[in-house]
Amino acid sequence: MHAVCLHWGAAAVSLAEKLCLTAAFVFFMTGLLTGIWKYRCMARSENAVAPRYVDIAHRSSLMYSFAALLLGWFAGYSAYPDWLNSVAAASALGFFALAIGTYIVHGVLRDTGNQFRKPHRLGRSTLPAWVIHAFMIVLIVAEVGGSLVLGSGALIAIW
Repeated sequence: MHAVCLHWGAAAVSLAEKLCLTAAFVFFMTGLLTGIWKYRCMARSENAVAPRYVDIAHRSSLMYSFAALLLGWFAGYSAYPDWLNSVAAASALGFFALAIGTYIVHGVLRDTGNQFRKPHRLGRSTLPAWVIHAFMIVLIVAEVGGSLVLGSGALIAIW
């Protein structure tokens, strides 16, 4: 029986599973710590609201922690070779991390309420629109592609 909950307790954990479990822990801890930050902002605010990107950083960190666990389950069942699963996991998880990092930066800088609003603000600077669009295209390919590889590998293995 190939069950990830048993598999993770054993020494034979694939690199893809290790990456996913590690990312889940890091993202979860980031969610808890940004939750403290969010609370502090809310406690100091006249209207009891945290800045938008502080809130987004908190929520996305928690969401991505569970997404990383799901990808780990997929990797544990996947029929694909470990190298492919590892590349897929690293791609998706790397861009999850970059997204969280972007939200934290905007939360610290309090430079925008919408990172897609033109001009694209980063602190006191502006970024060219093509940088934002190129980043989003690569993010989509990495997150959707990595998840597709891991998920389809799991479905192939179980069906």
